[in-house]
Amino acid sequence: MVLLRCTSPVWGQCFNPPVSIPITTGNGLSTDRGDFNGDGKLDLVNTDFFSFNVYFSTESGNFSPRISLEGLDYMQAVVIADFNRDGNLDIAGTNYLFSLVIEYLGDGKGGFSDKIIIENGLLDGIWPRFAFNSLTATDYNQDGKPDLVLADNNGNVVLLPGDGTGGFGLPTLLNVYDPVARVRSVAVGDYNADGQMDLALVFYNSVYVSIRLGDKTGGFGTSTTYFAGSTPTSIVTSDFNLDGKLDLAVSLYTANAVSLLVGNGTGSFKTPIIIPATVTQMSGLAVRDLNADNKPDLVVSGSSPKVSELINCSGLSNTAPQVTTNEIQVATVRAPFSYVVNAFKDRETPNGLTYTATLQPANGLSFEPATRLLSGTPTSPGITSVTITATDPGGLSASTSFSISACSRTPDYSTLVDLFNATKGYSWVNRTNWLVGCDPCQWYGVGCNEQGRVTILNLPDNNLIGTLPASLSALSSLKELNVSGNGLSGEIPPGLGKLTDLTILYMPVNSLTGTIPAELGNLTKLQELYLGGNRLTGVIPSNLRKLSSLGILFLDYNQLSGGIPAWLSELSNLTALDLSGNPLGGSIPASLAALPKLNYVNLSAANLSGCLPTSLTAWCGRRINITENPGLPAYFQYFCTSGMGSCAADNTPPIATSLVNQTATIGTVFSLTIPAFADAQTPNSLIYAATLLPTNGLSFEPATRLLSGTPTSPGIISVTVTATDLGGLSASTTFAITVDPATASNFTLTGVTDVSCLSLTANQYQLDLTPTYSGQTSQPITFWVVNELVPTAEAGSHRLNLYTDNPTIVLKAQQGSATTQFVYNWLAACATSPAAGLNIVGVNTLICQQLSAQERLVRFIPLYTGQTTEPITFRVVNETLPTIEPAPYSLRLYVDNPVVTLSAQQGSRQATYQYKWLAQCLSGARLGTVEGDTGLHVKVLGNPVEAETVEVEIKGLMGQSVELTLIDLQGKVVQQQRVEQAGSVERVSLPVGQSRGMLLLDVRSGQQRQHVKVLRP
Repeated sequence: MVLLRCTSPVWGQCFNPPVSIPITTGNGLSTDRGDFNGDGKLDLVNTDFFSFNVYFSTESGNFSPRISLEGLDYMQAVVIADFNRDGNLDIAGTNYLFSLVIEYLGDGKGGFSDKIIIENGLLDGIWPRFAFNSLTATDYNQDGKPDLVLADNNGNVVLLPGDGTGGFGLPTLLNVYDPVARVRSVAVGDYNADGQMDLALVFYNSVYVSIRLGDKTGGFGTSTTYFAGSTPTSIVTSDFNLDGKLDLAVSLYTANAVSLLVGNGTGSFKTPIIIPATVTQMSGLAVRDLNADNKPDLVVSGSSPKVSELINCSGLSNTAPQVTTNEIQVATVRAPFSYVVNAFKDRETPNGLTYTATLQPANGLSFEPATRLLSGTPTSPGITSVTITATDPGGLSASTSFSISACSRTPDYSTLVDLFNATKGYSWVNRTNWLVGCDPCQWYGVGCNEQGRVTILNLPDNNLIGTLPASLSALSSLKELNVSGNGLSGEIPPGLGKLTDLTILYMPVNSLTGTIPAELGNLTKLQELYLGGNRLTGVIPSNLRKLSSLGILFLDYNQLSGGIPAWLSELSNLTALDLSGNPLGGSIPASLAALPKLNYVNLSAANLSGCLPTSLTAWCGRRINITENPGLPAYFQYFCTSGMGSCAADNTPPIATSLVNQTATIGTVFSLTIPAFADAQTPNSLIYAATLLPTNGLSFEPATRLLSGTPTSPGIISVTVTATDLGGLSASTTFAITVDPATASNFTLTGVTDVSCLSLTANQYQLDLTPTYSGQTSQPITFWVVNELVPTAEAGSHRLNLYTDNPTIVLKAQQGSATTQFVYNWLAACATSPAAGLNIVGVNTLICQQLSAQERLVRFIPLYTGQTTEPITFRVVNETLPTIEPAPYSLRLYVDNPVVTLSAQQGSRQATYQYKWLAQCLSGARLGTVEGDTGLHVKVLGNPVEAETVEVEIKGLMGQSVELTLIDLQGKVVQQQRVEQAGSVERVSLPVGQSRGMLLLDVRSGQQRQHVKVLRP
């Protein structure tokens, strides 16, 4: 048994001598204690004349520097209770000068709400003449919600009923008004055990306690007084002697003591017991269980010391120490380890405990009892079971056990331990397996690859509190990081930019501050970036333009400024963008409309202004929100349906620059810079592309518009240059490059000799031939047959396998820079009869006239064998309708379709022939050129097209016929329409049906032609 000195053992109620608390600030009027930050230790709050002061308890038993919560002039009393019933303690206090109540709601983590001033109905009536100097928190109306009872020095007592949310209802003036007595303090309790609340009051310049017993009507009986002592200042109530009946404790200002009045349970009280408190000018008194022994103790405040405590020792006997648990520890093999075991609690002798430890096996570790230090260097992997025992001077003891796991750590172990410690891991909602063993792949929220490297860190809504450690940059294999919905603060570590495998970065709904690190632009594999719901400031860093894989960018509800950057249009894979709730300012860039995959945009409440670029019609039909921007002229739906709010100047397509046809020479470098196209809106932002048919050694550089290279063979190159603006509108120009032989030469392919024909099937022959030349030199000769034999330098005979549907072949030879060719009708030379009936054995190309760089007019006569006197029906597949008119035939063809199929039918016999018309044109058919001055302008209205039809505007063809053809990427005609006589501005609607993706609109009239890409999402 440990005996402690008691002050008044005669009546069974005693207190230990007062213990001073090291608090030196405050006015000494009122103090209370409670756990504000959830660490199991009692913190302290007191008042000074202008504010509340909060002090948090530390491990050493001292207090942290104060946190000041603003009040109003002449703060008097303070109490704590859970006013909003969220499980966390709140603070309320009285203001003497303004007759107000000040409230702060706690979050259980050491934080508090903004100041709440309680003011309501009585402010306009009775309350302004009050001067509240006392309050107590109690469930006065017994509804489970804390209420406040206040007293003033004019004799008034006021009830503020709590609503359970931190608010209070209309005040009620309790019927105990005494115009003579000045109430100094009030306590509330059922002193006569009748189920009704009673009042205990002390007054200025008095020596008595006044008891007013409540009745069932809400009123109070007459005052019964009991002697307390000189100059009472504060009164509290509790069952101090543990007999089941409420007692009273009164602080005495001049006596520097506490007066204890033991209750009889009938509403009467015994003669007071005076307990010296050694606190000068004692003003405040509070009741709390300070040592967790289920006995009410006292907190006393005054002038010097500011705060003291009196521990209730009624019926005190020695009790065993209380254990404090220890978390599982992890040590590294062959690395120093140390850990200070948590101290046990003991009500009687907290500083007199003796500690011992048992370690099984020790594994290189030992325990120092005086310091509770467990240390050493583990020698092998394994688990050490540790049992800690604390024994008090009376011989009573208690024990607790935990384990130490010694192992070899993986590369990412230390980084995850840093994260655990930096974010108060022991307070996480789920920390399953964390710090258990050295393999973090088994820890909650961690995923690893086959090499044991961390690839996933998924800890959303897990109560991570603190800052992210810089060492996260060491997780070099990390692909997904999700720490959303936590209490993270501080800046985003710039080192995250080193995690180049990262695909998902999810950090919304925290309290992160500072700017978005530019280093995040290094995450080129990043697909999703969520940083919304934080406190980030500054501009959106331009380095993020390098996130070429980014599909989702959510930066909503931060404090970002500097406008919406136009470079966002470079993120071609972006599908969702949310910048809402930021004071961005500025206007919406027209270039955002060019993002091909973007289908969700939220720019609400972003302080945007200006007009809406007409290019944003590309967004119509998508999920777009631009509300809560007073500076914008219209809701987006109105913009789409009526054009309301659009910018005055519509986007117009670029204007092509005409180019004359060019010439080049085989083996000589060719270079041509394409002149820039004109554009009224974005002349410096056009995107150029070029199509070369065939390329023939040339290439195009879009950035510099340079067309260059060295031609390798003679012929005509058709070049189409297209410029597209940021709104998706485009224009094209076409010209031709004629490639001539390098020098004049007498080298000629004159024919063939040694012809040998062998019939393999009815339609197939094996042909042997030897080419003959004139004008050749001693240089080697390269020979080939177009589409039949690859170039070879071997002399002599060459063997070919040929089919009768291709009776004419083109032989070519090159010596030095000179190239020659010979068109050879091998089928006629073989003098073999074709299959019985009608056959097309060749074509006589009469004329090949160049209408433009891409279009030719071909006039030809098909050559038949086996025909009878019956009429022949002839057609060109996909080009002309069947006809029995005799040859010659004329056909307009494009160079991108160099081979057409001829079909002829006589009776039941049908013959076909693959007519390589372009090769014939290049090999010597008569050529003609028509110079085209294209006045044609084509504009697709609303591109991409969301409707079932595409609207096309045509200019420059007034009075002429126009043919429009819509083709998909497989070459299938989707829709075709003809206008016989166009107006100055002709608008045509073409149904697009169910076609999706990119379509090609071909508009032609006479010698003019233009292609426009149509996007159909």
